[in-house]
Amino acid sequence: WYYDGVEVKEGVAFKSTDEHIVTALWKRMIMISYNCEGGSMHDPMYIDPDGDLKYSELAEPTLVGHKFLGWYYGTGENSILVSTGDNIHYNGDHVLTAKWKKLIAVSFDMNGASGTGVETIYVDPDGDLKYPDLPKPSSGGKTFDGWATSSSGETRVKSGDSLISTEDHV
Repeated sequence: WYYDGVEVKEGVAFKSTDEHIVTALWKRMIMISYNCEGGSMHDPMYIDPDGDLKYSELAEPTLVGHKFLGWYYGTGENSILVSTGDNIHYNGDHVLTAKWKKLIAVSFDMNGASGTGVETIYVDPDGDLKYPDLPKPSSGGKTFDGWATSSSGETRVKSGDSLISTEDHV
């Protein structure tokens, strides 16, 4: 707050006995927005241009079926990966863009049963191409006997087996 060009501070005696107006002065901040590319949205970050020009804690977005690879400043081949604590590359408002890697979706067909405990799982195509822990559903009056690649049950699939496909599959 300022009065007649002089900063007014809390607890400091003020020398005017006349009616007066104290005016707020605003400082422009650097606004860093997020382009989440379909992922969960986040509020912009504001940085004091006269302070430490480093990215403070960056948002952590989520996008179902994808792995977050990081925030990038710029576009195309010239984009730069930025992390919390990195120096700001541009001293003005700018946008950071999320980059994602699509994961392999494995869905489950309950083969006519109704039940609970079955959700799509996701596998990193650059990782170990094996089924992670598979769900063990329950359905009233039936005992779960495992997963198979077809309703006939001739090819069974269990946790640790190699994926039957590197594409999304049931």
